[in-house]
Amino acid sequence: MQTLRRTFFALCLLGPLALLPSTTQAAPPLSTSILVVSTHNPSTFGQTVVFSVLVAPPAGSLLIPSGSCQLMDGATSLGLNVLTSAGTCVFSSNSLAVGPHTITLVYSGDATFAANTGSLNTNPQVVNGPAGTPAPSSGALLLLGILLTALATLVLRRRPGVETR
Repeated sequence: MQTLRRTFFALCLLGPLALLPSTTQAAPPLSTSILVVSTHNPSTFGQTVVFSVLVAPPAGSLLIPSGSCQLMDGATSLGLNVLTSAGTCVFSSNSLAVGPHTITLVYSGDATFAANTGSLNTNPQVVNGPAGTPAPSSGALLLLGILLTALATLVLRRRPGVETR
């Protein structure tokens, strides 16, 4: 009898909507912004470069993203790390090869925040050769340098009064 009274009251108050089954929908995941910065850019071959990461919630959100992040150098993983309670993580590497590197961060997402990808704020990360020697950006530049050195040596040898060894 009590159930019948509640149903009648609900029908009077809400009309036919009271008979619809209740459904709950999960809220869509929130977006994030990703900031990746490095300590040295350009760096020198063998130098440790520290990459600091912030996965930030949308403006106005009091929630902090959690989950894991993977730092990538092109298609190569530089490491996997878990976000701190502040939404940050740190990676370091001293094994970047000489040349330019496209550094990206892949955030896995969590129950509240959607997965996302971000890039180093100063891409590409550039690694110079030992003793600050600039890295060649392509094989053509390296070949050009060798040819110019050979040409300069020949020109100096043909100048009268200049001795080269």
